[in-house]
Amino acid sequence: MHPGPPPQVFRRPTPPSDNGGEEEEHSSDSTAISSHCTQVCGPGRTARSCAKICLARVYPQGQHEKAANMYVILDDQSNRSLVRSDFFQLFNIKSQPFPYSLKTCAGLVETSGRKAEGFQVESLDGQTSLQLPSLIECNDILIDRSEIPTPDAACHHPHLRSVAPHLPELDPKAEILILLGRDIVRVHKVRQQVSGPHNAPFARRLDLGWVIVGDVCLGNAHRPAVGTFKTNVLEIGRPTFLKPCKGFMKLTGDMSQGGAQKIGVTPPHGDFTDKDLLSRQWRQVQALADRFWRRWHQEFLPTLQARRKWRDSHRDLKEGDIVLLKDNQAARNVWPMAMITAVFPGRDSKVRKVELRTSDQGSPKVFLRPVSEVVLLLPKDCS
Repeated sequence: MHPGPPPQVFRRPTPPSDNGGEEEEHSSDSTAISSHCTQVCGPGRTARSCAKICLARVYPQGQHEKAANMYVILDDQSNRSLVRSDFFQLFNIKSQPFPYSLKTCAGLVETSGRKAEGFQVESLDGQTSLQLPSLIECNDILIDRSEIPTPDAACHHPHLRSVAPHLPELDPKAEILILLGRDIVRVHKVRQQVSGPHNAPFARRLDLGWVIVGDVCLGNAHRPAVGTFKTNVLEIGRPTFLKPCKGFMKLTGDMSQGGAQKIGVTPPHGDFTDKDLLSRQWRQVQALADRFWRRWHQEFLPTLQARRKWRDSHRDLKEGDIVLLKDNQAARNVWPMAMITAVFPGRDSKVRKVELRTSDQGSPKVFLRPVSEVVLLLPKDCS
């Protein structure tokens, strides 16, 4: 919003009976307000920002008569080119989905999708025609038609008026269906650029046409709108990109009655800012998990192996027994297990050493271990 002219002095007639017909001068208490933002963004909308989105023709190779107009997002942060499911319906593509990993700001997601191959993309003027790489089905492509550059957005900025004739009008029938990544580098190369003043939107001529990048709002009168993806809000009000755990444990104890004590583990010390929210939070979680794992190895795992008095006899390990290995070098969440293939008794005829067979990445391995470093899990004679 922009302030208008200074308060104007206006005259309002008063009844003659009050002051003999003289007019009084009154100064306006409010300032006239005008908004230029709605000229570009429209009334009642948030600030408009344009992105690298082009209107182009796409068709199967050798079948130009099947060409369809659609908007193409040019994203050099993506290593593969993606299409929405509507693309397969538009060209009646029949293919089987395959699994793939989708890595975004929210993390790594295992998903699946179909693949479209043998397509061509062409600029509206017909000057450029490029063969598209394999297109992977993904419906996580962001659809925001307000970010499509239009001639109207360019005309309101003096340094972009020369670009306006090269921008097509908004096509209400064309959908945003394709995202082109770095696997087709040519579409990202800048052939010409119009920069303009600092912090002003700029224009680039690419092989598929002109695009405008930046906030095209005039005056910035709109309230800012911030969007994030896949963010959860905890009960305490703190946002997190990690999904909250559905199960939890709560320990309570009456210390006066000799109840169990609650042991608190403090996170690492340091000054944390919003920029460190994800990385530092991840490091804290990993540190707490490592500490739990170490204590599990040192305090709980030894209790699984009975240590009776020498005068009490107990069962010896036998061939075919399944055991858990006590390996201090094993990484967290790694549970090395093995099967006993041979036993070696000592002078007292008690088994003191065993031969184990285990598997490491599909390769069988055999080695010796003292009985003190294994824990019996499944006896051979157990049904």
